[in-house]
Amino acid sequence: VRAGHKVTGLVRSTEQANELSALGITPVIGTLDDSALLAEQARAADAVINAASSDHRAAVEALLDALRGTHKVFLHTSGSSIVGDASGGKSSDVVYYEDSLPEPTVDKAARVAIDNLILAAAKDGVNAAVICNTLIYGHSLGVNRDSVQLPRLLKQARKSGV
Repeated sequence: VRAGHKVTGLVRSTEQANELSALGITPVIGTLDDSALLAEQARAADAVINAASSDHRAAVEALLDALRGTHKVFLHTSGSSIVGDASGGKSSDVVYYEDSLPEPTVDKAARVAIDNLILAAAKDGVNAAVICNTLIYGHSLGVNRDSVQLPRLLKQARKSGV
């Protein structure tokens, strides 16, 4: 926005739309279940960033269908938990690389399938990338200022006595 780019963001309510507008972002009211709306917005954009949900396959499919053959950029946020191995706290010297990932745990298999769907879209003319963040930190300047992840981490730390 500061650099002069027009940014559009999907929100679910008028209140959220007003907050985006105050930041210079053009709001679009809808949900990830609005496939036609997502496709329309993707076709109108120069690039698409999906930072809403790593696990909403229908939304990803709608965005990819709209972007096929366009060579537009599609960035999708996933998470480093896709390489979690449920080790139960045991250490390991294993280093994972993009081309030698472990089989996903049952609870992450659907997310990994979505990530693979996105990466495969490169063959269909989508300039796609999946970003597997470990933890996003810092002071939020956006609409959603409360962390979703930190309260869960604190709860787990208290439970385990860390």
